[in-house]
Amino acid sequence: LHWLAERGGAPGGQGCRDLCAEILQMLPTNVVERQDSGGKSCLHIAAEQGLEDLCRRMILEGGNSLVLLQAKDGRTCLHWAAGSGHSQICQLMLQIGGVELLMVQARDGWTALHWAASSGLDEICFEMLALGKADLLQLTGVDRATALHKAAWRGSEEVCRAMLAVGGADLCVMQGSDGRTCLHWAAERALGELCQEMTTVAGREVLMCIDEEGQTCLHIATARCLGDACMQMINAGGRDLLLIQDPDGQTSLHLAAQQGLTHLCAIMVTFGGRRLFTMADKRQKTALMLAEQLLAAKGGDVSETFSRSMSALPRSASTAEGGVTRACVEQLKAMELQFMVQDND
Repeated sequence: LHWLAERGGAPGGQGCRDLCAEILQMLPTNVVERQDSGGKSCLHIAAEQGLEDLCRRMILEGGNSLVLLQAKDGRTCLHWAAGSGHSQICQLMLQIGGVELLMVQARDGWTALHWAASSGLDEICFEMLALGKADLLQLTGVDRATALHKAAWRGSEEVCRAMLAVGGADLCVMQGSDGRTCLHWAAERALGELCQEMTTVAGREVLMCIDEEGQTCLHIATARCLGDACMQMINAGGRDLLLIQDPDGQTSLHLAAQQGLTHLCAIMVTFGGRRLFTMADKRQKTALMLAEQLLAAKGGDVSETFSRSMSALPRSASTAEGGVTRACVEQLKAMELQFMVQDND
């Protein structure tokens, strides 16, 4: 039965599926409970292969308790179906096993919801949330990741929103073993609107979380040029957030300058002040130096000293790459001049 179920999922496997169904009628019902060396029953394999009709027949023969059977790695048939992207089989297993099945954690700590979120099974995630609610979302793997981490990693915005609505701020600030929160992953996937929503939900606490690479969510959002999300993060995190340096010594201002994000640089310096403006990375480069370096590499002239006031500078940069870099350099030079004027006063 194990072999027939596995072959039944292959192209042209209808004959194996038919033979498997015939054998099920001939053998004692407890045969479907037998597990291979990895602890998998034939139902595990049928669920993994996406064989819905065969799964129904096996459950009919072996009873509903069969869906709770765990392999040696702790995974149930629901784990296998979710991990393999078989939404109809997931629905079948949920109808039979309910919350008890849904709350089962494998040896790695993952629930079926972790797998469904990782596989992009949005509708199944919604069904699982309706059953498991907040208690399900608090379950973490050995990697300390929640299902929300997996949904954000996958880039499933609507699933993330549904999870946030159930789990709230406490869920949003949870960090995986890599130090990342769901907001880190949303920024990594360039989901600007979702980043803003997560910032609203969790506020300063999530913004001050630093991952194993030494980066805040603002570092990542800046690198992904998520302007609106960055400005909301700055408003919520303030100067302390802006002063955080990554292992290379770079602040988010360094990254903004290298991306030519003119208006964002102005906002950052306004919040971070002289201290942020003059901070150097491990190569002893300030944000202005990096912007000038980038402009010079593009063939621009950075010898002129600019004296325009910040209010006179464009809020949005030119669409031309060189124009973006020049505008950013001009912006930073204007702010440098303001600091010099303040010193003279």
